[in-house]
Parts: sequence; structure tokens; C-alpha cells
Amino acid sequence: MELSPLPLLLLLISNIFSQHTEENPKATVSIKPAQHVFRGETVTLRCDVYSEGVTSWQYVWYKEGSGRVFSDLQQHTFSPVTESDAGKYFCIGAETGGSRTSLLSDEVTLTVSVPRAVLSVSPQKWLTEGDSVTLICQVNGSSTGWTFSWFTLTLSSDYRYHYDLLSDSSRGAGGNYTVSSADLKHTGVYVCSAERGKPAYNSTISNTQLLWVTENPKARVSIKPAQHVFRGETVTLRCDVYSEGVSSWQYVWYKEGSGRVFSDLQQHTFSPVTESDAGKYFCIGAETGGSRTSRLSDEVTLTVSVPRAVLSVSPQKWLTEGDSVTLICQVNGSSTGWTFSWFTLTLSSDYRYHYDLLSDSSRGAGGNYTVSSADLKHTGVYACSAERGKPAYNSDISNTQLLWVTENPKARVSIKPAQHVFRGETVTLRCDVYSEGVTSWQYVWYKEGSGRVFSDLQQHTFSPVTESDAGKYFCIGAETGGSRTSRLSDEVTLTVSVPRAVLSVSPQKWLTEGDSVTLICQVNGSSTGWTFSWFTLTLSSDNSNHYDLLSDSSRGAGGNYTVSSADLKHTGVYACSAERGKPAFNSTISNTQLLWVTENPKATVSIKPAQHVFRGETVTLRCDVYSEGVTSWQYVWYKEGSGRVFSDLQQHTFSPVTESDAGKYFCYGAERGGSRTSHRSDKVTLTVSVPRAVLSVSPQKWLTEGDSVTLICQVNGSSTGWTFSWFTLTLSSDNSSLYKRLSDSSRGAGGNYTVSSADLKHTGVYACSAERGKPAYNSTISNTQLLWVTGVSPPVSLIVSPSRTQHFTFVSLSLSCEEKSNSGGWRMRRYTDRWGLEDCSSSVWRSQTGSTCTISSTSTEETGVYWCESESGEKTHPVNITVHLNVILESPVHPVTEGETLTLHCLDKYSTPNLTADFYKDGTLIQNNITEMILSTVSKSDEGFYSCKHRVKGESPESWISVTASSRTSGSDALNPVIVGVTAGLTVLIIVILVLLWRYRNNKVSVCLGGRSQSRSRVSQQKNSSQTSEKNQSEDVYTALTSGTAHIYDSLDATRNKEISTDIVSGRTVRKNNQDIEDLNEDDYYNTAKTKYM
Repeated sequence: MELSPLPLLLLLISNIFSQHTEENPKATVSIKPAQHVFRGETVTLRCDVYSEGVTSWQYVWYKEGSGRVFSDLQQHTFSPVTESDAGKYFCIGAETGGSRTSLLSDEVTLTVSVPRAVLSVSPQKWLTEGDSVTLICQVNGSSTGWTFSWFTLTLSSDYRYHYDLLSDSSRGAGGNYTVSSADLKHTGVYVCSAERGKPAYNSTISNTQLLWVTENPKARVSIKPAQHVFRGETVTLRCDVYSEGVSSWQYVWYKEGSGRVFSDLQQHTFSPVTESDAGKYFCIGAETGGSRTSRLSDEVTLTVSVPRAVLSVSPQKWLTEGDSVTLICQVNGSSTGWTFSWFTLTLSSDYRYHYDLLSDSSRGAGGNYTVSSADLKHTGVYACSAERGKPAYNSDISNTQLLWVTENPKARVSIKPAQHVFRGETVTLRCDVYSEGVTSWQYVWYKEGSGRVFSDLQQHTFSPVTESDAGKYFCIGAETGGSRTSRLSDEVTLTVSVPRAVLSVSPQKWLTEGDSVTLICQVNGSSTGWTFSWFTLTLSSDNSNHYDLLSDSSRGAGGNYTVSSADLKHTGVYACSAERGKPAFNSTISNTQLLWVTENPKATVSIKPAQHVFRGETVTLRCDVYSEGVTSWQYVWYKEGSGRVFSDLQQHTFSPVTESDAGKYFCYGAERGGSRTSHRSDKVTLTVSVPRAVLSVSPQKWLTEGDSVTLICQVNGSSTGWTFSWFTLTLSSDNSSLYKRLSDSSRGAGGNYTVSSADLKHTGVYACSAERGKPAYNSTISNTQLLWVTGVSPPVSLIVSPSRTQHFTFVSLSLSCEEKSNSGGWRMRRYTDRWGLEDCSSSVWRSQTGSTCTISSTSTEETGVYWCESESGEKTHPVNITVHLNVILESPVHPVTEGETLTLHCLDKYSTPNLTADFYKDGTLIQNNITEMILSTVSKSDEGFYSCKHRVKGESPESWISVTASSRTSGSDALNPVIVGVTAGLTVLIIVILVLLWRYRNNKVSVCLGGRSQSRSRVSQQKNSSQTSEKNQSEDVYTALTSGTAHIYDSLDATRNKEISTDIVSGRTVRKNNQDIEDLNEDDYYNTAKTKYM
């Protein structure tokens, strides 16, 4: 069929190179029955593309090396296949009627060959009765799917070969035909064939294999003149069988690789022999007229080659003058009847090599050319050639050999056992000269500094050696009975000394019970081959020293004697000695080493006043060692990181201490005038920092009358030994900020200043400081904290709808001022981070009706502080409103009264009913996995920050829940006028405080010095500060007090000023922001501060 693939091909190409966003599937190729098949079989190639959404594909086949389309069928069949069909194929697919194409498939290789059966035998073909043998039939290149048949090869009377199918041929259909027990009848020539497929496809008949089963003797082969001959010579093979009782044999010759009989003569001659006759031959004999046969002979290899001359040198090519050397020329494999010629190789002026025949070349006609006494002129490159026969048959020119004639070899000196020995040992010097061709040398020794011959022996021994034998030695050699001499050897230095044992201790000699210690014995200058002995030194009654050999001295024979766990009994003086050689040669007794085992005490370190101190204080380190029987100790101090002694005093004082003194310290003790020492103390860490007072409020700074509140003053990093003072921050008539000490300041000396029942007069700005030590060391003035105390029942309540402090985004929120009396003119006000201070009516997103403010669509920017304010300046308690995206906590807007029930819910903007969530108070989990949290009887201890968390949807912000005493709301209505009056008065007080705070925030404060006049800076007011209306004052104050609205009690930190820098150290000036501050001398005032408006 005529293929028309062009349109499809163009479509494939265009799609291949188009920029598709999805990856195309890859075509896959399968081939059956196999990639390797034989000529005449049927082979099928198939292309498949697997992809979802495509039901029909078109296919194109390519053959490597051909530029055209091979086939456009999904499945292509070769039947029958031929060698020309072999090659590499690949395919590609395109969607029928669509635009999708596949990636090219991987290539698949089709191999086509002629099947040839190959027969082999395992383990051998020459057998005796009872042997097991396996015929193995294989098809070259493939064994898949074949069935095998087995034949014996017979010779008919008309000398024709016949293949007889074995009756049990099917036993070997799998490729192996096994005879488990060979019999004489199994002797024969075997072949095999293979077939596969339907219709059956047959291989060729295999090579033949002979199986021979006998008990006969083994044939022997001889070859003359040699196994290795040259083309054109005559070679004879002969087969012999030697066996008693057989007088006549018939012979059969085989050549390896040939299935037929090579010859039936006992003796076969090749004349002339050629390279084609080369190979392996073997023979077998059969009794003439009898039944006996021999075993196959061993194979004999006949090698036929072109004659090649090979040149070698004996005994060596590297010579010295006077040496004898022989050039030996041989023809590879044979040297019979050859005549040789000898040449030197030279390089001419035109850089060509020339072979120059030696003038006495005939001297080497026998194959050897000898130079009896080499001279420098004999240095050169040599070659040879050979010829024989008539007419002459020549070999090629041989390889080359270099002869190099140089001066004599160099003598070498060795010394044993070592160059460094000890007096009394035996030392041997030996001289050697290594040179090929010289079997015997005479030697002469010299000692440096002596003009005469020291010795004429090859080996000279000093026994015993003494210090006088030390020196430098060298030798020279001369050939015995010859003319060759060596060069002088290098000098070798013999050092002789007295062996001295040296004893050392590791890691230390001062021990406590249980310590491990090792005595180390070494011989100065050498440690080879020594055996060591160990002693303790004792003092007898006559004051004589005695060395007592340790009972387990052999434990330290290697040079180390180790006590793994020291005991008091190991205290003593130790020594060692060493010996080596036979007879034994001994060192001196070593120096002594004292081991002292005690129960030593451990030094202890104390530090006062504390490990963490502040710059300028006095700190004392003290080292103590407590041990019975020692009355006086000497001390040594170390600082970690320093290799030197820090101090040798028992007590070391830093006064004043600085940051550079910080670190880790430890000490040791040693008995004064004695030998005892302490263990090293534990390290103690001294930390030095600048003291900074930090003031906090608990539980909150926004209070109502009767609440309890605690001011907490702490020094960063330490609270030990401090005494605290408490101050209120006031604004003087000249606008200076003054810290006035509280009259009952000593009540808070322990770090806590508690007001058990807050009153309106407690409203104010507070600070603290700390001091300790003598003389007193002062911290900086702390940060400031505002306490705000309001009346119990303002005339107006802020109503929030929905009634909770947290709200979702994009919902409606209503806030209104509900009046409790006839007072009017109330409006809603707020302060937010985004918009600052504003009224409800100032935004298009809100509307105001009377005292009600409605936010139509909340956003996170609505988060802030909200309150009601009258025209006269009265204000309600502020309420913190938080707007959050998803999860919020439903909690009450106003404080909860003691004894009431409090119910909290966790709400999600997109889910109803209430979430099942975990509830937290002050960051601690209190109830988990509930839909609502109920506190049935609320008490003051329930006050705190509450939040909820859903494990998937997230967590809410925190809300503060206040609890008020029930007595506050149970008063008679008759008291309302009194409460209103108190509230009005309180409002006036608050306004005064806010004005003071505003003026404090917006002015620089001059320094006041008690009893002395100081120039004071003028108040620098902000823009529009001249406007003293209540409205502007309120806005300024709230701007300062409500910056940041994460929570009302965090955001309304009224007077915290980051620029105040104070120090109460008497008479000390502290510089910060390039301004000096001096402390006041008056009792009522500690200091003033210059402030900078932020």
C-alpha cells in the first residue's frame, strides 16, 4: 500500500513544536516474540499511546537511518523477517481528528541473525564407564522458546555420514541431554539441532562432539622438530599407544575446531608447513581387529609463525668499566641452524636511523656476542638479525638493546641495633656493595679523623662498645680477583652514651583515693627493646635507702606502670630501671617520684553580696578550705579564660566593680609550709550589669473607689537586698516635673506598695527607685505608671449593641449614652490608632441620632476606646471595643458584680451555634472543648484577661473582665445626689490631672536644686496650645493617653516618658541625651528630669 503520511507528519511536527501548557503522553513500543530473532521468523512491532480523554490515535513508524516514514500502522509485522529488517525503530502518535500528539517513543532494537546450534560437553568428553556427562545445546544469541533434538553421527559402508535421532531425544528437549552413568555404548559422535515457532523454524545442525567411554590407555603425541616452527619448514606429528596385549593399533587424528577426522595415519607430516596448519591436535587409537580403544591424547599445539629475531642482554645492560656483557640473539620459538649478524643503531645528520654492521660481527655467529671487558666506548644501541637455509631465509631486524657503561657502584653502610647505643652493648657495622655481575667484594673501613685503615672486614663488631668507639664511619669495596671498585659510602654516625632511666608521673603525683595514676619509665635517647622493673624506696633503721622490687613489677614491663584506683597504701617513693639484650645490659636506677594519696578537701567559694551585682557596687570573693590538721592555707585564684594567677589572697574585693570584672572564678588551696593541697573549687559566676528599676501595676491601673491595687518595683536581673522608695510625679508652677517621695514610702520597702482601698486622691503618676549597700548604691528612676480612680456610678452608662466588647468585621454596631438623670447634652466620642480622637458624626461610615452612634459596617480600624462625654466635660467609664476578622469572645461590656453568673461564648463569623473551643485566663488554659464557659458565682479572683481558641478556626483577642463588690451597687437611691456630687467633683479633679499631664508631656522641665536658684527654661508649647478651652485640653490629653489600643489597660499609659533619665546616687551627675541631671539635697524631692516631647 502506498503511504501518504505528509499531512499527518506536518500535524505531528507542528504540535511537537507548539507551546502547549500540558505535557503530552509518551508513545511506547512493544516487540514480539523478542528483540533478537532469527531469519525466517515472524516479528511484530506495536505502538501504543495511553492518555485520558483520547479514544483514537494515528501512528507513524520510523527506522533509524531512514529519512522517510516506515509505516503508518499501529502494528507492523515482518513475516518472514530477514537480516535487512534489523535496526532501531521508534514511533509517534497523533490524536485522530484532534490536535494532541504524543512524545516520541524510546528506540527498540531488532536483531536478526542465522540460528546456529552449538554443542558443548560438560565436564569432559573422554570418559570411563560410570562417568556422568551432559551434552549442552545452545543457539547462538538466543535460547528462548527453543526445542532441541539429539543425534549420533555414523559412517556408512559407503563412507557417508548419517545423523541418527536418539530414541530418547525428548529427554534433552530443554537444551541439556545428560547421561548419568556412561557406558561403552555411549562412545560416539554427537550433534544437535533446535527448532521453535509454528510453523517450526529450524537451526543448522550443530558442531560435533565426541564422547569416548573406555578403560583404555591414553594415546601420546610427539611433534618434530618442534612445536614452534616457521612457515616453509617440515613438521611431523606422531601418535603412539602403549598397552600390553595389543600389538597393532589404528589411529585417528583430530584438529580442534573441526568436526571431521583429520587423518587416520599414525604419523602425519606437513611439508611445507603453513600458518593454516597451526592449531591444536590430538589423536586416539583403536585396536586393529579388536575392541579396545585408547583415551584421547593430550592436545599438542603446533605454532607456525614468521621468524622474528629477539635481542637480550646478560647479565645486565647497565655496566661499569671492566664488566663482561653478552648480547644474545634468538629467533622467537627456535634457534636451530641460524646464523646471526650484529649491528649498532646510529642517527645520521638528516635524523634517520642507520644499522651499522659490527666489524667483528662474525664473532657472534653462534647467537652470542660477548664483550669481556666493557669500556665507555661500548655504550650504544645494539640490534641483530638471523638467516638460515639455502636459499637463505632471513628474519626481521630484532628489537634494540641499550648498553650503558658507567663508573663503579656506591658502597652502603648499615648499623645494628641502632646508631644510638649505650655503653656495654654490642654494635655491628656492615658494608655492602650491590652490583650485577660481581659475586665477591673485599672491604676497607675508615673512621673520620684517622688516616689509617680501621678494618678490612665486611662486618665489624664492637663488643662491648664504649664511648671511645663513638664517631663517623665509612667504607669502600673492591672486586675480589677483579678490577672493579666501588665509590665511598656515606658516613654513618655511632653515638655511645650511658643509659639513664627517667621516671615521670601522669597525670599528677598528688592523688586522692580512687584516682588513676601512671608511672612512665623511659631511657634517655632510646626506648627500643627495653624491659622495665619497678621499685619502692624505703628507709631502713640505719637510714640506708633500699630499693624493693614491686611484687607485680612485670605489669609495667612495657614502660608504663598504672594504678587504676589509688589507695592510701600507694603513697610512697618510686623508681625504675631498664635492661635489654642477651646478656642483659642494665640502665642506671631512675630518678625518684613521690606518689601521695590523701583524702584531700575541696575548696569552696563564697561571693557577697550576690553573684549578680551592679556596676559601682562592692563585691568580695572568698576562698575557704576546711580540713582537719591543717591550720593555715595559702590560696590561688584563677579567672576562666586567663592562663595566669588572678590573685593569691584568700579574699579578693572589687570596689567598685565594673563590667570587665564579670566572669567565672575558681580557687585552690595549699597547706602553708606543708605538702597538702585542696581540690579545685567549683566555678562561681560573677555577673555585673547596670541596675534599672521597673515599675508595674497589679491587677490593673484603671480603678474605681474601693479597689485594691499594688505597685510592684523590681530591679532588672536581681531583687536581693534592695530597699525601695516610691514617688508621685507632679508638675510645679513653673511647669517642672518633680518626683515627690510618698510620706509612707517605707510601706513599700519590700518591693510592693499596696493601696488596699483606692480613693479619688490616689489618682496620679507614680515611679520608684531602689538602693542597697553601704554606702548606698542607687538604681535609675523607674518608668512611670498612671493610677486612675473614678467614682462608682456615673450619671450616664455607655450601652453597646450587640452587648459585648469584641465584634466581627462588616457588621452593624450601635453605641448609645443612656442617661440616669435629666442631665443632657451627652455625645459619643472615641480614640483609635487609625483616626485619632473624633466624634461619631465625623465619618461618613457612621450616623448619630441623639446620643446613639451607629456604625453601619465595622472594620478593624474601629478598634479603640469609646466613652460618653457631656457638654460640661463629664465622662463615663471608657469601654475598649475590638473588631476582629473571624473568632471573637462574647464577654460583658461592663464590670460583673460579685456573686453574679458570668457566661462566655466563643463565636465564629461564619458558623452557628457557638463554637466548641478552649477557654484561657491570663494565657492559661482553664477549660477545654466546651461550647460555653460559665462562672456561677463570680468573685474578685475571677478578674483577668480572657480569650478562646478553636483548633481549626483560630483564636480570639483577649478581653479584660472586671469584678466589682456587690456593696457598691446596693446603696439607697437617697445617696444618688451625694454620688452625683462626688462624681462631679471627681471629674473636675481628673480634668486638672489631665491638664497637668498634658503640660508635662508638652514641655521641657527645668532642673530644680534645693536651696539654690537655677535658670529655668521657658515652656515650649505645641501649636494651638494657647487655646485653653476644655475641648482642646481633653483632645490633647486623650491623644497622649490612648496611643495604642491593644487593650484599654495597656493602651492608656498616661505619662510614660521614654526620655526621662534619673539617678539617685547622691552627688552624682548622670548624662543622657547630652543633658546633665543633679540630684536634689532636700528630703522631699529626689530629682527632676529634663524631658523631650516625642
